[in-house]
Amino acid sequence: MLNLDAFAALQKEGTYKTEISDPVASRAILLNAHQPITRDINVRKAFQHAIDKKAIADGILNGSETIADTLMAKTVPYCDVDLPVRSYDVVKANELMEKAGWSMGKDGYRYKDGKKCAVTIYYNSNNSQERTISEYMQNDLKKIGVELKIVGEEKQAFLDRQRTGEFDLQYSLSWGTPYDPQSYLSSWRIPAHGDYQAQVGLERKEWLDKTITALMIEPNEDTRKNTYKELLAYIHEQGVYVPLSYSRTKAVHVPALKGVTFCTSQYEIPFERMSF
Repeated sequence: MLNLDAFAALQKEGTYKTEISDPVASRAILLNAHQPITRDINVRKAFQHAIDKKAIADGILNGSETIADTLMAKTVPYCDVDLPVRSYDVVKANELMEKAGWSMGKDGYRYKDGKKCAVTIYYNSNNSQERTISEYMQNDLKKIGVELKIVGEEKQAFLDRQRTGEFDLQYSLSWGTPYDPQSYLSSWRIPAHGDYQAQVGLERKEWLDKTITALMIEPNEDTRKNTYKELLAYIHEQGVYVPLSYSRTKAVHVPALKGVTFCTSQYEIPFERMSF
């Protein structure tokens, strides 16, 4: 499998043709609302403003993915919802940390009741890209007085941590087309998913789960649209997700190969459309 650096190199070289699909899934960071530090909504909002998504998209993803301002891209069914953008703003992030009661210490880190503001992000150690993104975020959060510890784990340990909710921050990827948003939101109700564990500390988590359950069998189109809007607005306001980018499927092929396109699902390849 080609990594992003190899794809960019082939794209620049020009010997092969490269293709990039429309957004197919959402890449985000979960902020656990059930953990001591990230349970404070002002802290979660501060993290939203502190992370430089453009630097991540350009520096790590080589500009191959679109910066995400909301959890779901507006091209996803039912997700064209007008939501406020939390842009990169270190001053705003620091103000929110002060509002949350975290005061800056002489060592450049914030403290509250004698405790240092330190959180941990966990990632699958097989994914070097997630490690690099974590290091970017570590630098960003240091600017607002937050220590981010980075822990890579074997895949099964990473998945087990999702089930137990024993994390401050963790990586999240939506199910992608054609399963977004319905299957993705439906999974939020399952305790084995990191999304559920990150949301369980929310005041309206019970309402969230019941509303999603009702939505899955709602026959009225207008009601579905309004319900998705309400759900997405609530989860956006609560700041449980830091949307990073909308991932895209990539293809590299010889110029002689015609008809190279993408399926609705990122997991399928339309060979029947291709020819020499």
